[in-house]
Formats: sequence, structure tokens, C-alpha cells
Amino acid sequence: MDSESFQAALARLMSLLEGHITEAKAREALQASSGIVEVAMARLFDGSSGSLLGSQDGTAACDSSTVIDIDMSDGDDGGTTDDALSETLREEAPRKQRKPTPASDGCRAKRRRLKPVPHMPEADSEVLAGRSITEGGSSGSRAWPSQLSAEEIPAQPLPASVEAAFQALGPGWELLCESSQWARINLLDQFSQDWAQRVQAQDPPCLSLQGQKEILGQVSTSSGEMHSASGHSSGKTSLTDQTLQEKVHWLEGGNVAVRTSLLRELFASLLSGVRYPPAELELSWRLVEVDRKSSKKFIPPDLRGPIPSRPFRLLDNSGDAPAEQPPHFQSHSLRPEQRRSLAWMIAREEGEADDAGGRSKDQCVVEWRRFWSPESHEGKEVDQIVVGASVKCREDAQGPFADASTDVLPRPLLELSQLHGAGEVHSRQGANCIVRFARGLEAPLLVTCSLKDLEFVDLGGMHPGCRVMLQPDLKSPAYGWGGINKQMVGVLLKHEGENISVKWPTHCSWKGKFTEIKRADMGPAKDVRLAALDIRVRASYAVRGGILADKIGYGKTATTIALIDRGLGRPLPEIPYVDQGRFIPAKGTLVIVPSNLFEQWLNEIGKFIWNKPLRQSMRAGWSPKSFPMKILAMSNVSPLSKAKAHEVAEADVVICSYRLLYSQIYCQRRDELSRGPCTTASSLSDLSKQTKLLLEGLASMRSGRKSEVQVTDWQALEFPVLEMFYWRRVVFDEFHELESFESLQQNSLQFLRSHFRWGLTGTPPVESNAGGIFMSSLFRIDLPGYLPRPEGKALDLQPWEDDRLLTETVGHFLDAFARQNTADLPHIKLQEQVVLVHHTAAERALYLGQAHDAPEFGSAGAFENEEKVRALERLLKLCSHFQAGGGDNAVNAQEECERISDQKERRVVRARNQIRRCCRVILLLDQKLAEKTSKHKKKPKTWCAELDEAKKQVAAESDAGKLASKELDGEVERASAEDLELRLQILDGHRPKCEELLSLLGPDDQQRGCTQQWAALATDQSWTVANLEKFLRAQAVEQAQNLRELHEASASMDFFRRTVQALAKDGGPPEERSCSVCMEEDLPLAKLAITPCAHTFCLECLKATVEKFSACSICRRQLSSKDVRPIVAEIASPALVAGSSSSSSSEKAQQTGMRFDKYGTKLEVLVQKLRQLRAEDTAAKVILFVQFDDLKRKVSSALHEFGIPCATLQGGVGQRSSIIRDWQHNPQSQTFVLLLSLAQSASGSNLTAASHVIFLHPMLASSAEKAVGYEMQAIGRARRHGQQRSVVHVWRFVTTGTLEQTITEEHQGALWKTEQERQEQRRKLQLHLQEREHNAQQVGQEQAKGAE
Repeated sequence: MDSESFQAALARLMSLLEGHITEAKAREALQASSGIVEVAMARLFDGSSGSLLGSQDGTAACDSSTVIDIDMSDGDDGGTTDDALSETLREEAPRKQRKPTPASDGCRAKRRRLKPVPHMPEADSEVLAGRSITEGGSSGSRAWPSQLSAEEIPAQPLPASVEAAFQALGPGWELLCESSQWARINLLDQFSQDWAQRVQAQDPPCLSLQGQKEILGQVSTSSGEMHSASGHSSGKTSLTDQTLQEKVHWLEGGNVAVRTSLLRELFASLLSGVRYPPAELELSWRLVEVDRKSSKKFIPPDLRGPIPSRPFRLLDNSGDAPAEQPPHFQSHSLRPEQRRSLAWMIAREEGEADDAGGRSKDQCVVEWRRFWSPESHEGKEVDQIVVGASVKCREDAQGPFADASTDVLPRPLLELSQLHGAGEVHSRQGANCIVRFARGLEAPLLVTCSLKDLEFVDLGGMHPGCRVMLQPDLKSPAYGWGGINKQMVGVLLKHEGENISVKWPTHCSWKGKFTEIKRADMGPAKDVRLAALDIRVRASYAVRGGILADKIGYGKTATTIALIDRGLGRPLPEIPYVDQGRFIPAKGTLVIVPSNLFEQWLNEIGKFIWNKPLRQSMRAGWSPKSFPMKILAMSNVSPLSKAKAHEVAEADVVICSYRLLYSQIYCQRRDELSRGPCTTASSLSDLSKQTKLLLEGLASMRSGRKSEVQVTDWQALEFPVLEMFYWRRVVFDEFHELESFESLQQNSLQFLRSHFRWGLTGTPPVESNAGGIFMSSLFRIDLPGYLPRPEGKALDLQPWEDDRLLTETVGHFLDAFARQNTADLPHIKLQEQVVLVHHTAAERALYLGQAHDAPEFGSAGAFENEEKVRALERLLKLCSHFQAGGGDNAVNAQEECERISDQKERRVVRARNQIRRCCRVILLLDQKLAEKTSKHKKKPKTWCAELDEAKKQVAAESDAGKLASKELDGEVERASAEDLELRLQILDGHRPKCEELLSLLGPDDQQRGCTQQWAALATDQSWTVANLEKFLRAQAVEQAQNLRELHEASASMDFFRRTVQALAKDGGPPEERSCSVCMEEDLPLAKLAITPCAHTFCLECLKATVEKFSACSICRRQLSSKDVRPIVAEIASPALVAGSSSSSSSEKAQQTGMRFDKYGTKLEVLVQKLRQLRAEDTAAKVILFVQFDDLKRKVSSALHEFGIPCATLQGGVGQRSSIIRDWQHNPQSQTFVLLLSLAQSASGSNLTAASHVIFLHPMLASSAEKAVGYEMQAIGRARRHGQQRSVVHVWRFVTTGTLEQTITEEHQGALWKTEQERQEQRRKLQLHLQEREHNAQQVGQEQAKGAE
């Protein structure tokens, strides 16, 4: 057969194999490829998408789609880059690369539209192939992986003039054939190698879900700002309009060229925050021209819009066909619903293709974006409602609008229809302001309005409220920069002659000259074309496994054991190329469990596989030879320290606790194995380096825990660590608990390598995007691409909650890789009851004192930082015990009141001392500055702007704020009149908070602070004006903080003392029990209310005042409906609630001579309830859940003191297992109460011996979903398959009128309503009985009189 006939036959064969390829196209490709089939196929296919790229004139097309393959092959030097991740941007080129020809240089790319990406939202517009000019001619590249199929879209050839203009630019340019469309780009190998090496070398950050706001049920709108280069500073490169103009070249017909170096820099910026290297990457970019007349910031439309509601809903396996019973599950078989879950797990591991599209299930594609908007279109929201600004009422204004023109109280209210046209802001105070509306010849109308009801009216020109920027050619402002720059947008406050005052983001009252600013909406020159640059990275991660999130009691452990059993003896998959040679292949499954579940796993394995107990038959951690599996179980490090690496690698199952992985001995051994002979420091990445050398016989390691023997054979290595192995499967049991682990512990778990990864939990964190980020990290998937880390602070996942792209990505990830099924337990009923507890007067005072200082539960910022979380924790603890701290010094609640009062007074004294000393420092610095600038024109004191603003804000808040401001002014007067000697005496030992100032003062006495340094400062003449101004500004900021602290401390002390006085047994002073509005005196406690500003009113008057004026009628402090609450909901009184468990307990305790004073009311009620349960049922067992360790210790102490046997989990894994085993299975044990941590011990344990579950308090969590999930986990310890009782009782202890009631009403609304109805019926019955008794007494008295 001649060559031509052979090529024709090949072309025919290729067209038959690939039906969408014509024979003519195949022949054309073969001719262009010199008959080499591989080359022709590379030309015909763009990756595996199936789209043919050919030029219009029949010449071969240049392939311009790009993919980055992650490669970890060793370098030619034999291992100098052993653990560096080598990532190459390479072309899928033919074996014999042709030299570029003029025809191929002038190729025309066809446009392709991407079909939806699996597991990713469709957010694509048209994608262009793009073009680039390099030193060697046009570049080709591979396409995106097979899961991105492309549809060929014909494109017109470039005009000759555009082609010529692009070629004339020279090398180093990228061409976008149509602006606003996507083009893929090929980058150089060195960039990808450097980036991947950095990603591989870094340890992933610790992720904490604490502090995330509640998202449940909310549907908000995404602004897309998380992807803006101006939104966050982490890993982002600034791109100015000037830079964009220099590196962008506009061509005719909507075509544009961009410097390759610019795109390289921007992609490097985007990829700098990636935590885990993906298998492949696709890079693309686009340029969008924006209207220069518009001031609206450009944000890509696919990043904006409504956000799907959360929590995410997980799919179930109800539609799946059940799998067969595993081979060893003979005596105890799986239920049908468990077999359906097993079938899904098998499919996830075998990587079966989807029904539609034939795509692999193990691919997770994520998208990372970043865009740069023109500087003049940043359009940041600024507050333009300032004094003197022109405003008008919004059409949807809600009011109220109060007439401030009159002194009549209460002020008359106005209708919106009465406020015509624009007005001028007269004054502003907090969230309200007074607006002057003109009324023709009549006097202007002054109206108090809320800021949210107003909008700014731009009159043009330079008027108060307009947005301004610095002049671009400004060299140096007349009064200094003051921390601002030319990119900032500010608001004009005042314009007096040549001087102006501007509010900037970093300076609230900046002084300058009128000629130094311009209106911010004055855009660039008319001939400048503004554009926004948008770049995109698509990353593909391989995922084999998933999240089994079946509800409590469903049997996740048994299903996972079945998965292990089914895979016994099957060959191991091939280790991915990136990890080959760096880990020891292990045939078994590594199961990591919480300490309290270690023995339960062994019992379940023995039950299903062997039909008899396994734990008792194990020796030195190994299962007996007769057992069908080879199991190594390690409750501590001892079994591992005696095992050799080849034994661990041959085990079918290895079980250990999370605690083992961060035990001291284990961590020391891991560090030792990670260190090379010439290194001292170690990291997890170093461990794979040393393992590689050991596998190659090029390194030796010390074998055993105490031995000094060095081995070079990995099989002989005794005491290996688990991170050295590449496991068949890794199972993280109850993995939702991992988010509380420290960074190193999380890093170790994420570092573990395996073919399949599984997470088991009954309460997955699905209420927020943060939970999705956390769960995906377990599979080494980086969903967001970077995590914001504010300077000096922990990782902040909060900004991602309002992002549409990430929310959709998390949803698709969970749809593909998570399943949740609900256990059906109709034969075990659940009865929940509420036990109401009433504080004593002293306990109520302590509670209200903490409530004054704690954030409002349910508010947006309630869990935003550790300080607020701790405040809420203290508040919840005070519902159970009068002492929130861990100490137990107080004998009773009254004594604790006195201690807290003294503590609050000391806080006020400390704040006053800080103000006193800081005032002297400011005077010293100010006098030195005056000496330096006495010869020059006097400048305004711009350094004190923040302090002045703080004084205004504090004075406007309350009476206590006014007193604090006056106190500061008085201190300034006293300090100004002092001589230097007295001033230095007051400063004796004072240490400033400003570290830079402290370092310039010189070394201080660690015990006493600075003493001699202040005297030296007074005479030192070397300080420059710039330094003095900087430190004055820092001291003004510090003094503003001191002022706020004094205000808060004084308000807290006043509130607490007035509350204690009002709740005193003798009723307190009359003024403390009277209403300031209706003047009623001697109010009963039930009708008395106290505001945060420590003013007392009757409840009805306070409600009416807040509804009408939203302020205190005495000090005008802003109040809301949440501030209206009775000073006491109900004080514990036997006469009031006789007959209830909470009321009669105190009386019974006194009758039996017991003293509950040091434990408080709730623990008294708890003791009585436990005695009652045991008396009614001598076989009853109770699980008692408490969230906080210090409170748990108080509960344990109380139970032991009053003779109630109680077990608490403590010690190592073995000791904990022994405690649970004895409590669960020993019928002779008298210990009927098991005290567990609600936060740490509520997951997984099988405790079916219990028929009662008690919550001492509701779970405190950042979301209702999370709190209820933890409580359901706790209930599930008793209500599960294996429970012998027909009813499980749940008792919830709730202190009325407290945070506990708020949480219970929110989380168990129906239960709380039922309890309230029951209490109301009981109250009516008591009243009816009292009335009958009273009537009977009257009848008896009348009969007695008649008899007389």
C-alpha cells in the first residue's frame, strides 16, 4: 500500500473511531503531521474535548488552550528536589515537534463555549482560545481535562490590519480576540514550579468554625467583593489605571493585547494563597471595557446575585440499590438502609462513571477568581450624611420623624408626607440626626430622623457630603499627610475660606487646603479607555471517598466496617505519580477515632466479623491469628513502638485515637524521623523526604523507641509513624470535632495520604460556607483558593459567607461527595420535659450584671471574637452556678455579689489611673512639640482628632459617658497646672502601650515600668517633629481607648450596684424602686425594669418610651426593644411555685439539714431530680451533659457531696474505655450518673444503658443548627438501636428570664410552648385550690359563728 492510500485508510479508521471527526479533517491532520498518528490526534483534539482546531485556509491550527499538570518527578540530580512539587505548563506536543511556519504563526483560533463543569456552577461566558507572541513563535498547549467538554463555535478570521498590529508589538504579548470574552493562557514552567514548591512546603493553616455567624434560612445577595483585588490585601497585587494603560494595547474591532508579564504577575498573586496543589490547572483571563462616565464599580455579573440559602441540604441514598451483605456479616447483617449507604461508598471508591456525560466521579473542579476594577470606579460606599450636607427622605422611609423645633415632651411625630424636598443636616448624634427643612416664609422645621431613612442629595460642586480625592499632582499637603494617600475617597466635612476638613477612611477629621482636593467623580481624560481585568483559575482535584453523615443511630460504624470487609484481599490501586516513592505502601485502612469510641470500634468489629468480643482476645494491640482480619489497635503509643514498618503495612485495619497523634512521645518520634542528619528543624514535608531516602536505601533511621540501632531497610524499622504510609483508606470518625484541634494536629491529619478518604459524622457543619471549607480541607481540596488572615489575627472565614461563587461550589461539593440518611426508630419513643429553675435575688443580680457586659445573643456580632464568646459563656454559666469562673472561693451568692462589686470598682480605678497617666504623657509630648515649632506658624492639632471624636461619642451615649468626658477634661486642667516634678511623680512606673514609644524611651523595669525614662524625655532635645506628632497621635488613640474603658467600667459598676440595691431583701432605697416617668414608688420587682444606663422604670413606661423615642427618657441614651426586660422574671419562692421541683427543693433541703448555698439553686434542683428518678426506678441510669469543664467540676463536686454516685471520663484511652464499659455493662455498679462534656463527649458513644438524658443547660453555639446538632448527638447516645427501654426521657433544665430561656425558645420552640402551657395550667389549678381552701375557711368560720 502506498503512502497516500495508507493515510487515507488511517483517516477512515480515525473517523470511524471518533464519529464527530470527518474523514477529510483526519486526512488533513495526517498530512500536516507527516503521517504520525499521535501528532495528528494531538492536532485534532483540544485535550479530550473533541473539538477540532483548524484554520480557515486549511492550514494547521495553533492550539492555545492551557492546562497545568502537577508533576513531582525527581530532577536529574537524583533527588535534590525530592519533596518539591514540580508543576509544568507543557504542551501536549507531538514526539517530533515541527518548526513554526508562517502559516502556523498566522493561525486563527476558533471560539469554544464551555459546557457546565461537573460539581461546579455554570458561570461561563464564551471562552476564546487566545493568542500569544513568544520568542519562538506561537505557542500551543493542552486543553482542560476530560470533564470540561467544549463545543466548537465558528469564528471569523482576524482582519489583516489587526494581525499586523499584533505582530508589530513583538514578543511578550497575549491577544484577546474579543474583549469581555475569556481567553486561556500558557505560562512558563519556572513560574509553575516555584509556585507548586511553595504550596507543597507549607503546612496548611488551622481552621476554626468558632465565631462564624448564623446563616440559617437567610437568602442574601453577593456583591462579589471577595474576588476584588481591592477587597483584601492577602496575596493581592495592586493594579493602577496607569499600569493597565501601559501594559494594555487596544486594537481595532474589540481586540486587545496585554503584556504576558502582567498576566504572569497577576496569576502568581491569585495562586499565592492556595493551600493544596491540585492535579491540574486551567488559566484564563479577559478584559472588559467599562464606561468612563459611570462611577459604579465593575464587578463581574456572574459573581453577583442572590446566594443560595443555608444550611446546605445533603442528599440521601434512598434511591440507591442496596449492596450485597459483606462476606463476614453472617450472624449480624446490615439493615437494607445501611446496604444502600454501602453501595454508595463502594461506587465512590471504585470511581464509576456518571450516567450522564461519562465523567469520572472522583474529580472535583473548583474555580478561583480575581478582578481588578479601574481605580476611579471603585465606588466604595461612604457615609455622606454629615453636618451641612443636603439630604432628603427615602421613599421607603419608616420613621419615626419627631418635631425637634419644639421643647414639648414627648415631641410631636410627623408624617413622611409633611417632609417635602431636600433639607440640610443640622446636627448628628449616633444613628440619628436633626435635619432642617425650609418652609418658605415660615421658620424652618427641625426634624429628628434616622440615618437609614435619609439619602444624600448631590448639588454639584464642592459642598459638605460630596466625595473627594486628593489632587493627583499634589506633592505635600500643607498640614501633613496624616495617614492618607491619593487612592482614598473621602467626604468633605467643612469648607471655610482656603481651609477644608475631610473625613477619610483612616482619618476622621483631616485638615487641608481647598486646592489640594477634587471631586472623586471627576474621572480620567476623555481619550483614556478604562478596562477591568478579570482572571480565572480552574483547579481539578481527585477525590476518592466522601462524607458519610448519616444521622445518629443509623449505624455509620457498621457500614464502614462492611466497606472494609468487602475490600479485603483486593489489589491496591496505584499510588499517584506525585507521591510515588515518598510513602510506604500500606494495604490496610487507618481508622482514627475519638478516645471514648476506641473500644466501641473494636466491639463492633468483633460483633460483625467474628460474632464474639474482640477486645479481650487482643495481645499487645494485635488481633489473634484466628480472626479474619489482621488488626492493630493502639489506645496508646506502646503497640506502635514495638511494631515494625512491614507489620503495619500488612495490617488490614489500624485503629488509633486522635489523642495518640499528638501525644508527646509520638510527636517526638515523628520529629526525629523527619529530621535529616544535617538538620535540626522538622516539618511534615520533611518526613516524606526522609521516607523517600529510606525506601531507596540512602538514609538510615533509628529503630525502636529506646534502641540505638540504625536501619537502612524500611521493613526493619521499628516504631514507624502513621504519616509515613500511603494507606488504602483513611477514616476520620466524628470528624466534626477536629475543628477544635490546634494547628499542628490538623496539619497532621490533612497530611495523611491514602487512596480513599472518608469522614464520618452525624452532625456535619453544613450551616455555613466555613463548614464547607473545613470539610473539603479533609480531602486536601481548597475551595476558596485563599483564606483572609487579618494582620496579627487568626484566619477569618467570615468574609466568604456572603460569596455566591463559593456558596454554589460548596453546594456542588456536598452534592457529589456527601450523603446523609436518617435512622428510623419508631419503637423507641422520646419524651422531653423542661425543668424550670428560678434564681434567688443575689443570683439574679449576678446574672444581670454579666448580661449588661455581654453581647446580645442572636445579634450579628455575638460570636465574632473570643472576648464576646467568653462573655456569653460566663452568662450561661451564671444560669447554673452563681460563680462563672473556675474558682470556688465564694461561700454563697451574696458573698459573690460583694466580690464582683469590688472587682468592678477596681476596674474603674484602673481606667482612671490610665487616663491620668496618659494625660501627662500627652502634655509632655505636646510641650516638646510646641518648643520645636514655636518659630513657625502655629498648626492645628490634627493628632487629637480621634480623641475628640471619642469624647463626642462617649458623651452622647449616656450620663456615665458625659461624666467620663468631664472627668477627662478635668484631668487635663489639673495636669496643665502641675509642675514638672509632680507630673513625673504621677508617671512613675507608667508603661505606654505604644511599643515604638516604649522602645525609644529605653529599657524599662519589668516590675515597675518606666521611671527615669520620663524624666529623660522631658529634657531630651533630639526628638524630631515627625516623631513627636506620630507618638502624639498614638497617645491620643490610647487615651480614646482609656476613655471608652472608663465609660464602660463606670456604666457596668453603676448598673450592677443599682441592680443589687433594687433586689435587696429590704427593697433598697425608695428611689431604686420608683419609676422616673409615672412617678410610681415602691414598685414590685416583677414590674421593675432597669436600663443599660442604670435608670429604673416600671416595665410599661419603659416599653412605651422605647417604642416611641428609642431612647432613655433621663439621659437620652439610645435603647432598643432588647433593652426592655424585667429586672427579675421570677424570684424563687416556695409560696409562688409550691409543688414544682424547682420551688420545693430549697425547702426540702433545709428540712433535711443540707446546705446548698455554695452550689446555688439549679444544682439543688438537679440533686433532687436525680434522687427522684432513682427512687422511682432503681435500675434507671442517667447521662448528664455539661458543656464547660469548670462548671462540670462544680457539678461533680455537688453530686459527690450529696451522695449521688457519678462517673466522669478522665485519663487515657484505656481508662476512659474502662469507665464506659463498667457504667454500660456492670449491673452491680451503684454509679447511675455518667457526667459527660456536651462539646467533646457527645459523639459516637453507645450508651444504651441510659434511659434518661439530662441537659444542665442548653448548648451554646454560633448557630441554632450546630447547637441542636450537638444536643441530638447527645440524645443519640441513648436513643439508638440496642436500647432496651421503650422510652428515653430528656430533661432540660432552664432558668427563667435568662439566656437559657432565650436559647430554649429558639431551639426547642414547640417544647417550650408546651411547658409554658403546662405551667399556666398548674398555676390556674393552684389558684383554684387556694380559692376553694379560702372559701372553705370562710364557710367554716361562718358556721362556727352560727354555732356560737
